[in-house]
Amino acid sequence: MKNNRLSLVILYVLVSIVLILPSIAGCAASTAPAGTSAPAAPATPAGQTYELKYTLAARGIIGEEIPTAKQWMDDVEKASNGKVKFKVLVGSTTDLDNYDAVVAGTGDFGHNLTAMSPGRFSIMDLMTICDLDATCKGPAQVAYDLWKAFPQEIEKEFSDIKLVGVWAAAPNPMGLGFGTVDKPIRTLADAKGVKMGMSSEFGMKTGMALGMVPAPAPPPVIYEQLQKKILDGSGMDPEMLDAFKLSEVIKYYHLVQLNFMPFWFGFNKQSWAKLPADIQKIILDEAAKIPGRADAYHTAAAKQAIDSAKAKYGLQIVEIDKAEMAKWKALQDPVQKEYLDKLKKDKNIDAQKIFDKLTELYAKYDK
Repeated sequence: MKNNRLSLVILYVLVSIVLILPSIAGCAASTAPAGTSAPAAPATPAGQTYELKYTLAARGIIGEEIPTAKQWMDDVEKASNGKVKFKVLVGSTTDLDNYDAVVAGTGDFGHNLTAMSPGRFSIMDLMTICDLDATCKGPAQVAYDLWKAFPQEIEKEFSDIKLVGVWAAAPNPMGLGFGTVDKPIRTLADAKGVKMGMSSEFGMKTGMALGMVPAPAPPPVIYEQLQKKILDGSGMDPEMLDAFKLSEVIKYYHLVQLNFMPFWFGFNKQSWAKLPADIQKIILDEAAKIPGRADAYHTAAAKQAIDSAKAKYGLQIVEIDKAEMAKWKALQDPVQKEYLDKLKKDKNIDAQKIFDKLTELYAKYDK
């Protein structure tokens, strides 16, 4: 009898523990400090798949998007064993609105030039104020290394999204110069009054310092504005001669390094948070491979585009004499200083320190 009673007591205690445990666990969870980050999501459940939507302008996937975003999607799908699928939302945004579209959740992720959001990404945009005679064979890797050198500062500027990658264009020797429709520009006298499309604030100020009449010109509108003579020329990388058919309207391409063009690549924050840790790792690991592919692609694409435009349309390459370039550089120097000083004053960014790091990285990846 006593044994039976003891058994009942033990059974009662065990049942009580089982019933109470969830409540204890719940209380423990609820006492976590406010603002504590949620723990990493567990690995992907068996059979679970994720469809990620890519916001993109109406032109679709062309040019540099093929070896960067498109190749990345293919690699992520393969590395995840098909757990991740992609849907491209062609025409869901414009280049100018792409960043805000990702923030708003129009799609799960996107990428674009930082120059499409003027004044927003001041640190990465320091790549747009390079010297007119700068050389670098690996600007995409420079952009990535800059991010890793100043992660907190750069990610603060992209705090609306989850930044997963950065890269840049375009490698020298062809670099990111400018093309003209009717006449070559070899001297400052030739440059005076020329209506030149530019893709960055600094580029426009540099153009003004050189005597040009700059105007903002995102890639999709350049062809029409050149064709209609709204512009006399435009800043561009040689690949655009093919990708945007500019070889049909450009007669002269000038080997002047107007700037390097950084790109951002990021996720909507809510979309990112829904992904399990193993998928997030795959996304980041594959994104880290983009800079090397971007540099290789732009180098090959520049040569191919130049050679093709020469053969089909008689494109002429213009190099600026070194003595003449020194005059151009002297006019650019005050614009650079103004830009760096303004960042220090307005945003308390040690822009000179970052600019010096960029100069170091340009040299590192110019070998």
